[in-house]
Amino acid sequence: MAKIQKTVLNRVEGEIELKLVWESNRVKDAFIIAPNFRGFEFILEGKPLLDALVITPRICGICGHAHLIVTTKALEDLYKNAGVDIQIPQNAKIIRDITLFSEIVQNHIRWFYLFVLPDFIKLDREKI
Repeated sequence: MAKIQKTVLNRVEGEIELKLVWESNRVKDAFIIAPNFRGFEFILEGKPLLDALVITPRICGICGHAHLIVTTKALEDLYKNAGVDIQIPQNAKIIRDITLFSEIVQNHIRWFYLFVLPDFIKLDREKI
């Protein structure tokens, strides 16, 4: 099986390895490996719980809303596990889904065309 490996994709996540395993001219499997521990969770140690709603969306410059949604869900789970009855209105769930899906579309366009594609194509810089 042929393997293609691009070892330094550092535009977004730091050092990232992308490994593609090919079989019959098709990608059979793909792996993204992040060998470095970044330790963002240490930023939250000792801080009030609700500070996570402000800090986590700012950790990543690409997908802040996704970090906010997952932080919100984690905090809701913490409160539920502590016996607090939390009811999320259906309209709030719909708004969360719409905003998250919008960010996913926007991020894929930005991530692919601005951060990944330049690593895989060679532009004639004299013509730019």
